[in-house]
Amino acid sequence: MNILQNYLSDFPFVETFYQYDNSDNLVVSSIPDASIDFEFVYWAEDTRIFKAGRKGGEYYNCKPISESSIQVNIPLSRHSLGCGELMHALHISAPNADFPEGVQRIRIPKNTGCRLHRGASSPATSSFIGTGITAAVLEGKSAYQLAVERGYEGTEEEYAMAPIRAENIANDISAILDKINGEVI
Repeated sequence: MNILQNYLSDFPFVETFYQYDNSDNLVVSSIPDASIDFEFVYWAEDTRIFKAGRKGGEYYNCKPISESSIQVNIPLSRHSLGCGELMHALHISAPNADFPEGVQRIRIPKNTGCRLHRGASSPATSSFIGTGITAAVLEGKSAYQLAVERGYEGTEEEYAMAPIRAENIANDISAILDKINGEVI
């Protein structure tokens, strides 16, 4: 179920960092070390984006609120992203001498669970703080590399698009079922 957010209303969004433990379970992790730059990129159904993160140790459009989470303040009243599912991708720039310029870049896309629309925000969103669950795999491997190690056989682009495709298929199925049941969405 999506949280509804008016597409022109500002709101805070909490991003929590996770990593895989030895049993391949996601566990809460600390915000990456200061030597690791990161950026969250947000978008809906058009080409407008909003960015927040940390570069060179300086936070922009966000602030740490715990050892493992940052609060991103998304000013939709001044920086509209349009309507649709609010998506985000975590971009990590980690020092790694094996890559050009000594930096390994990792991109982890995900649906936030929030839908931007023209109507009123859900009652809970007047003081909404979402929880963006993003796996920040900081042991030098991207999420795609870990998936390949676990048997995934597709391309990196197919892997990155899989959550978006799955969400779109689930939404299409839900819409069809709603129409069959006579409900209007």
